[in-house]
Amino acid sequence: MLKVCGIYKITSLTNSIYIGQSVDVYSRWYFYKKYCAEGQFRLDNSLKKHGIENHKFEIIEECPREKLNEREIYWIQFYNSFNTPHGMNLHSGGKNYKKSEETKERSKRALFGKKRRPYTEDEKKRASEIAKGRKFTEDHKQNISKASLGKEKSPEQIKKRLDTLFKNNTNVPTEKTREKLSLAGIGRIVSKESVNKSIETKRINGTLTRTIEQKQKMSKSQQGKSVSKETIEKVKETKIKNGTNKCTEEARKKHSENMKRRHEEKKLKSQQ
Repeated sequence: MLKVCGIYKITSLTNSIYIGQSVDVYSRWYFYKKYCAEGQFRLDNSLKKHGIENHKFEIIEECPREKLNEREIYWIQFYNSFNTPHGMNLHSGGKNYKKSEETKERSKRALFGKKRRPYTEDEKKRASEIAKGRKFTEDHKQNISKASLGKEKSPEQIKKRLDTLFKNNTNVPTEKTREKLSLAGIGRIVSKESVNKSIETKRINGTLTRTIEQKQKMSKSQQGKSVSKETIEKVKETKIKNGTNKCTEEARKKHSENMKRRHEEKKLKSQQ
């Protein structure tokens, strides 16, 4: 039998239609006779229920291999056999096809509760290479933001994220990022819940206490800044609420040492 490359049509007893493509149409029909159509559950159910002998098989168009996708899409639309009660096609046809709602639901049910195997190192490298240099559109960014709104992350997820950032050395924001964050935060009122969550996260990650370098940087950044009376009052109120208004013995000693050092420096300057 000669090879026929083209588009075929299968019609069931209930006049349900399936459109398919093949480089060898007759071999495809023989395959259905022997093994049914496990990949196409609607067609497969029909063949098993009514019997293959009760289905009409016909070639509706012969075409070259490179035209198969284009012509399959055309004939699926012509017979309206995708995502319709009388249609048995699960896809819209062609290479870049769309899945029917029924197929999506079946895929979801099949995957529900199943855990995916862990990625291999090669797969991770490939994914990393693909993602490098990728730029998201503003719409994409907004969609990601909307999808993550209201989702609470567990301490394990937060820790994993931070570990990844430290590992890839992406935990330090650039100057541009700092400027953007600074502008975005102007006039924003942070709720008590957000503050408590931030403190709790820092406690979990062990970043609640500042390093000596961080303290020195903060000290330098605050030099020469004039603090308003309102700010001083707010700081006092916060300290009283949190019970941190009382100095520890170490803090008192440090303060007295600093005062002595300043007094000595002033004396030396006056003598000079």
